[in-house]
Amino acid sequence: EKHLGEKSFWANYISSLPEEIKTPVFSSSAEIEALPEHLSSKLNTYRSNVSELFRMLVESMTSVEKCSHCDMCLSQILTEDCFLWAWFIINSRAVYISPEHNSDHNLILSDTNCLALAPYLDMFNHSNDAKVQAFFNEVDGSYQIRTLAPYKRFSQVFIHYGDHSNLKLYLEYGFIMPRNIHDVLPLTFDDVYSTIIGVQQRNNVSKMTYCFLKSHDLLKNIHLSADGMSWSAKALVYVLLFSDKIDPKTIQLKVYSSNFTDSEMIEIFKIGTILVQNKRAQVKLLLQNMIETKDTKFSGNVSGSFILAIDLYNEYLEVLSECEKSLTL
Repeated sequence: EKHLGEKSFWANYISSLPEEIKTPVFSSSAEIEALPEHLSSKLNTYRSNVSELFRMLVESMTSVEKCSHCDMCLSQILTEDCFLWAWFIINSRAVYISPEHNSDHNLILSDTNCLALAPYLDMFNHSNDAKVQAFFNEVDGSYQIRTLAPYKRFSQVFIHYGDHSNLKLYLEYGFIMPRNIHDVLPLTFDDVYSTIIGVQQRNNVSKMTYCFLKSHDLLKNIHLSADGMSWSAKALVYVLLFSDKIDPKTIQLKVYSSNFTDSEMIEIFKIGTILVQNKRAQVKLLLQNMIETKDTKFSGNVSGSFILAIDLYNEYLEVLSECEKSLTL
């Protein structure tokens, strides 16, 4: 449709779409390599996945297929840059439509056709506080959004993209939100274990303890947030601290009820505070490296996405500060 230009029914809508996509996936390879591995690996995976989709599209076309509009070969029209642009336009703007309302096409798809672009919808910004109801109007065939929260006259109206962390917003939409309640900083088992053995001066965890942790899914969702330690993080710390002092049944009851004594919570929070301090040191180092790279390697000439990555890690420092404040009785 974009190739058809003014002859496309959707010409006015397509002309309203940005030519330049400002998500970090469109950053230069040099900038992506200069980002922390946590970000660069996700961006490279994104790029690889989209490139693979483009390869599959190219393979589905014959070398002689031509555009009915201008007689150009489709392979000349559908370049990887063009495909990448279209993919991210859809990824950042599409809404869900039931397949039964979205079947007016002759495309052969590997999945149900449940996405649609809605003109004007991308004029609304995202807010975690927005409460909306989105639906397909059966009467007039329109897609509608109804706000469930009042707005003052002339004030900005928001919609809710989903419960997205700043990492997801950064990767998929190219922006972040200050004090995003969905931000978390992940921890690994090794992060927690190495902290505890450093405090308790012990060298190993019993096989029984590790099996207990694994069988009860306590090695997942270990993270820090502005609200404190996740349930799994507290449970993991508790088990590693007290598994050799309390029988397994009592541990299981304690973990699933979170009915820890004040003295146990003090010990858990001590470890939590060290974890926050260690994570803060890691984030500060990564932040410093990005700033130095921006000022030296790129002489300050970086994209908005790179600046946004720096802002993202500054937000992580704020999350850790709030997390540390919560680790008190």
